Amino acid sequence: MTDPYIQARLGERILRLNNEILDLGISPDTYTAKNLKDYLLKQEERQASLPLHGIDLFEFWEKDFLPSVRNQRTRLLYVTSLNRLRAFVSGHELRTSCINLHFLLDYEDWLRKEHVGARGVNLYMTHLKRVFMLAKDFHNDEEQGIVAIPNNPFAKYKMPLQPPPKRKGSLNREQVRAILDCEPQEKQVRLAKDCFLLSLCLAGINSADLYNVEILTPDYLLEYDRTKTCSRRADRAHQKIHVPPFVRSLCDRYRDPYRKKVFVFHRRYSTLRGFNRAINAGLKKLGEACGIPGLYYYQARHTFASVAHNELKHSIEDVAKCLAHAPVMRVTVGYVKEDFSIVDEVNQDVVRYLFE
Repeated sequence: MTDPYIQARLGERILRLNNEILDLGISPDTYTAKNLKDYLLKQEERQASLPLHGIDLFEFWEKDFLPSVRNQRTRLLYVTSLNRLRAFVSGHELRTSCINLHFLLDYEDWLRKEHVGARGVNLYMTHLKRVFMLAKDFHNDEEQGIVAIPNNPFAKYKMPLQPPPKRKGSLNREQVRAILDCEPQEKQVRLAKDCFLLSLCLAGINSADLYNVEILTPDYLLEYDRTKTCSRRADRAHQKIHVPPFVRSLCDRYRDPYRKKVFVFHRRYSTLRGFNRAINAGLKKLGEACGIPGLYYYQARHTFASVAHNELKHSIEDVAKCLAHAPVMRVTVGYVKEDFSIVDEVNQDVVRYLFE
C-alpha cells in the first residue's frame, strides 16, 4: 500500500503544477509534452532557489532602499527608522517571514514604552510598511513564479493615526512688529531675523528653498521648485512670487556674488541642516529679546497662512497655492491655466497688513 505521506506530497505537487499550467494564460496544447515538462521543472527550480524565510529586510533597507532616496533629510529619517527597528529586534537581520501582525503590534507597543510620541509612532510604522512593500515589489515577480516574500502583514494592521498639526505657531501683528523693531548685534541673530522676515514676506518660503533657490529675475521674480515635495509631484511643486519692495534690500544683502544660487547661504553653511540649526538658534535668542519665548522659523509660515485666511479672508485654496501645497481638486486644476498672480496678490495683502 502506498505511504499516505507520499500520496499527500504527490497530491500537493500535482495541484501546484496544475496551477502553474493554468497561470500560463494560453492553452497548454500549444506546448509539446517535453516543452511543458521543461517549463514546469524550471518553475520548480526557481521556487526552490528562493529563501525559505524571505529576505533580510535590514539588508534591503540599507543596501537597496536608502541609496534610492535622493532627499537628504528624508534619507536621514529613514536611517533613524531603521535604527529604531534594529533596536527592537536586537539582531543583525530581520527576515520578512518573521514580520506578521503580532510583530507589528509588539513593535508599536515597544515604541510607546520607549516614550515615542504619536507622531513618531506613525512615522516609524509608515516607514516600515513602505520599505516592506517596496521589498515585495523588488524581489517578487509573480508572472515568472518568483515569490520571495509571499506574506503581507499590513493587510490586517491598522496604522496608528497621525496627530493633527499644532496650531500654536502663529504670531499676531504686534509680535511681528516687535521682531521687526529689534536690532540684534550678533551676526547669527541678525541672519535669523532677516530669514524670518524673508519667509513672512515670501508666502512662508521654507528655509530649504532659501538655501537652494537659483532663479531671481531682474524684476525680482523668485522662481523655484519646493525642495520638500518637488520629487513627489508631477508639477514639481513649482512656485513663482515677486519679492515685495519691503524686503528687496534683504535679497540684495544676501545675494550670492558668484550667482550659482540666488542667496549666499549655501556658501556660509555647507549643509542645509547646518543652515537650519543656525537660524533656529538665532531665533531663540531673538525671541527672548522680543518677549516671544521659543521663537522658531516655521512660525513665519504659520503666521503667513493664518493672517491670509483668518484676518484677510483669502480662501483656503488660495492660501494653499501660496504655500505650494498640492491642490485638493487635482482633476479640476488640470483644466485651469496656471496663474501665479494669485500668489502675489495674497502675499502683498499679508505684507501690507503686517508692516504698513
